[in-house]
Formats: sequence, C-alpha cells, structure tokens
Amino acid sequence: MAGSFPPIFRPQKPSSRPEEYPDCGSINSCGTIETEKPSLDITQRLEGRLAEFNTSSNLFKRWLLEIVSCLVSATCLGVVIIIYAYYKDKPMVTFGNLSTLTNVLGKVATAALIIPTTEALGQLKWNWFSESNAVWDFEIFDKATRGPWGAAMLLYRTRGRSLAALGAVLILLLLAIDSFLQQVIDYPTRWTVQSGDAEVRTIVRYEPGEIQEFRESMELQLDDVNTKSLLEKYFYGYGTQPAQFTGVSRTTTKSEVPYVSAEMTYSSSRFNFQSAIAYTSCAANQTCRTLTSMMSGYTLGTNDTIGETLLVRTLPLLSVLDKTPVYGNGSINFPATRNPIMDALIVSAADGLPSSVHRHEMPVAHECMLSFCVQSISSSYDAGIYQEKVLKIFQNETTGPFPWETQGVTTPTQNGTYIIYNEDININGPPDSPAFGTSNGTASDIMMLFDNAFPSFYIAKDDKSEPVLRYKTWLQGPAYTRHLDVNPWLAPNNVSAHFSRMATGMTEVMRAASGEYVDIKGEAYSEEVYVRVRWAWLAFPLVLLVLTVVFLGATIWKTSNNQSAGVWKTSAMPSLIYGLPEETQTQLSSSSAWDRADGGGKKVRVKLLPNVGWRVSGQSFLHPLPTRKAQPPPGWI
Repeated sequence: MAGSFPPIFRPQKPSSRPEEYPDCGSINSCGTIETEKPSLDITQRLEGRLAEFNTSSNLFKRWLLEIVSCLVSATCLGVVIIIYAYYKDKPMVTFGNLSTLTNVLGKVATAALIIPTTEALGQLKWNWFSESNAVWDFEIFDKATRGPWGAAMLLYRTRGRSLAALGAVLILLLLAIDSFLQQVIDYPTRWTVQSGDAEVRTIVRYEPGEIQEFRESMELQLDDVNTKSLLEKYFYGYGTQPAQFTGVSRTTTKSEVPYVSAEMTYSSSRFNFQSAIAYTSCAANQTCRTLTSMMSGYTLGTNDTIGETLLVRTLPLLSVLDKTPVYGNGSINFPATRNPIMDALIVSAADGLPSSVHRHEMPVAHECMLSFCVQSISSSYDAGIYQEKVLKIFQNETTGPFPWETQGVTTPTQNGTYIIYNEDININGPPDSPAFGTSNGTASDIMMLFDNAFPSFYIAKDDKSEPVLRYKTWLQGPAYTRHLDVNPWLAPNNVSAHFSRMATGMTEVMRAASGEYVDIKGEAYSEEVYVRVRWAWLAFPLVLLVLTVVFLGATIWKTSNNQSAGVWKTSAMPSLIYGLPEETQTQLSSSSAWDRADGGGKKVRVKLLPNVGWRVSGQSFLHPLPTRKAQPPPGWI
C-alpha cells in the first residue's frame, strides 16, 4: 500500500525534452565550460587544499586541520596560564593591557575547540548512515554541527549511547567556556606598604605653659584655659561633637601611636541592685561594681513640710576645701587608679521629675572617675577621613603617697586654704617609649576645674517650675545659681555616654595644645588593586580541551575502519555530488578530482535550474542526457 514505507529520495537525470530547458542565451549562463581565471578566489583555493587533505591516504593529513586546532587551543590556554602565573598577586597597574590579550587568547582557544568538535561530529554523520537510519537523522546531525539546538536534539536522539552524543555534549558545554575564563581573575583591593613613612604628631607631655599669679606673695590657683571652655560645655550641657577630620587628599596612612589621654570609668546602681552599667572611654575594659553597701536610704530627719525637691546631686569623693577623702582613698570602685582627675558620685531622680522623688521612687546612682592614661592607637587617613582605633590603654596603678597637701592661710586681708598637688603625672606606655604625663601644676589646674560643678545641686519646687542649679559651693557668700537648657546629669540622660564624650574631648584638646611632641613614624599604606587568580575556574576549560582531544581521537579511530563513507566531515559536497548525474559522480568521487596539480575540481561548474535540477558544466543543452525511465514510487506493486 502506498505510504506504508518511508520515502526514498532518488536523483533524477535531466529530462530529454528540449522544451524543459530554459533559454540559456549563452553557454556561460547555463553552466557550460568557462575558462578559469588564474587568480582564483582565495577561499576556493583554501577549500581545494582542504579537500585534497580530506581525500589523502595519509590519516594524519586527513585530520590535520583538527589536530592543529587542538594544538592552537592548548597553546592559547597555556599562554594564558603562564601570564596569570606571572602576574598573580601583582598590582593591576603592571598587568595593564595583558588583560585584553588574555581575553583574546581565551576567545581563540574557544574557537579552536569548535573546529575539531564540529568536524568530528560531521564525520560521524556519514558514518551513521553507513547503516540504514531515519532520513531526518541527517538533518539532526547537520544541525548539531551548527549550534546548541541541534546538539540538544542529537543528544536526545542518541540517548547518550553513541560517540556522537559526546560531541553534542561538547557543543553545549562550549557555550559556557567564556564565562569560566572570565572568572579566572578578579581585581580585589589590599593594603600595601609604601616606600615612604607615615608621620603622626603625638603629645608626650601636656605642658600648655604655666602662668603664675600671686597675691600677697602667695601663688593663686589658675584654671587650665585649654580645657576650661570644653569642660564647661559638658558641665552645663551636652558638650561638643567629636571633631571630624576631613580633606581632599586620598593618600592613606596607618600607624600605631601612643599618646597621653583622659579616661573615664564609672559604675552605677539602683536601690534594687538589679542593674549595673560598665563603660570605659576609649574602649578600655573596666569592671563595674555596684554601690550596694553604700545605699542606705534617707540619712536625715524628715518633717511634713514640702520644700524644694532635689533632682540631681553630684558629690566628689574628695572634699572641695581641704581635699581629704570622703571614702577610702577617694574612690569606692576604683581605688587602684593613681592620680585621678576626678572621682565623684552622680545621683539623679529616677525619671528626672520631682514627682518621682515625692513617690519615693529609687534614684539612679553612678560613680564616675576621670584619669590620665596613655593610649596606643592605630590611625588611618583615607579619602579625606581620619580614623583612629584604640589598641591598648596604659594607666598608672602603682601605689604611692596621697598627693594632696593643704595648709590654712590667714592674713589681714584674707582667709583661705593653700592647696598643693605634690606629684607629677608620669605614665609608662609601650616598651621603648618615653614617659608620658604632665606636671603637677598643670594637673592641679585641670583638677580644680571640676570643683565648680562637683559638688552641685539641681533643685525644683514642683513639676511645673524650672529647676535651678546651685554650684560653686566652695565660694563664700550667697549661693551661685544657674538655669540650664539641659542637664546632662539628669535621668534619663545617658551619663556614661556623656562622660565618654567628655573624655574624648579632653584628649583632643590636650593633643591640639602646645607641649612636648614627638613625630611618630610608621608604615604608610595605600589601597591598591591587584590581580588575584582563581585557578579552580580553569578546570572547566582544561577538561573541555581534554574531552575534545579524546572525542577527536575516538572519531578518527572509529571512522578510519569505514572507508566506504569517505572523510567528508561537515562538508556538503556528498549531498551535491550524489545528486549529480552518474558520470559526474564518478568524476568527482575520485581522489584525483581534488588534486590541485591537475586542477580537478576547479574545472567543474554547476547551476541549479528550477524544475530541472543541477546543470553541470560541459553538458550542452543541445545534447541532453538520456532520461531514466519513469518508475513507480517505492511500495507500489
């Protein structure tokens, strides 16, 4: 029955009826013999040379192009590896235009792998049809040599059980090889030591210069003018914001610098003893201790009269007039610290309102201590921003005599107390560093500044009245009072953070003031971009190269035993030749047809005529070839 068999395509010879031939007009237009020009197109010459190699009896010559392509790919990848190995971990500046070169070599290596893969897959197509197979397999194989869609179809068609399936897999994997080659290197940044040194000026001894003032031959206590203006902002307000170091330079430096600094530590507690806070300025580690044993409730008698309400009280642990310790050696939780600038108790109403005091709610108590210290810091200056990181803090915790000495003074014109601080401040920093500190006179000038605000009282009549600060209690006569915009010591303000910023501000003031300086030299760093090679990403291209060589070798071995199919690879010539008349097939099928010595294939010209077929040069329309007798279609009886 018709249609029960797959169609069989048979080449038909041209019809013998002259009317079926078009009016050629000239013998050249009908594909007749034409004298070849000596300067044949270079592409035709190249194809002729390849055809000569393909029909050679030498196995190496038949696959010369594919073998050379594999060698080119391997060479390009080898050069890329050598370049990467040489410039690995080097600055990108030295790499320069070689990045473009490696990209080009990667592209060439990829393209070189395509040639042997497609050519070997094309040869397997002809080997596939040495046995009877479906006609559409021809189209599937042909598409597989052109791109991933055909390769995917061929992989599905063969179910992975044929050597051609490996070629299809390689065609698909070659799509991703560029992505892997691009991932082999990247350009991170790193800190690199520069040839020059970085210099940071650090203060060794804070000596702003003492100005002596006398009255009746007695030296008077003067305030340290550098820190006074800063401390008053913190005594009666929120202080100042930390200085921002900005600029336009992008030079980056790093160095580790020790310098004298002020440090604050404190402890706190509530009456229920359930919360405690530990904080140390400049990132120093300190232990928080509560004041449980010292909190005993009311110590004064009470009456039914409601007067002023105490909201905040600050109490130094050294008396103001004669500097005698109120408790221990002048500290509750920090007795080991020598030469403290200030150690005081700060107690505030729980919510900062008089009503909480009237409700007998527990207040919040802190012990805060400020002292001189030496900080070892790591500094950096990058993109106009200066930053510091404290690495270690050194304090003087040695034992020694009590430094304060007082003497009563009585003259016809005045009565007072002569206060002397007998010790210079000396703190040892890192090994091989000078002694840091300041003189006893400068230390006394700073310490006396705290007498204005410690002790002090912050009182209010009721919730609606404006509280008043009573301070400078060491002065005789009527009390000094002051209205504050904000009181930093009043809850719920963060007393610890406030003291921390105050210590930082004092440090900046001392470093900016005059004194004994040392220029500390350190290594200068700059951030540079360097070449980092990630070798793991090269595994995929190298594996593809090996698989391509294996696939090519297996194809050569498999097809070398089948001489009937010929070595046509991806050439379309077999489809053309076996569609020509038989005598022409015989002429073009022989190896001599492609011999460049006698010009074989160059003498044949063909032309496709509608409804007729191929017209071959040398066949005149005046002598048409005999037509094969019409035969019934296959499958008909």
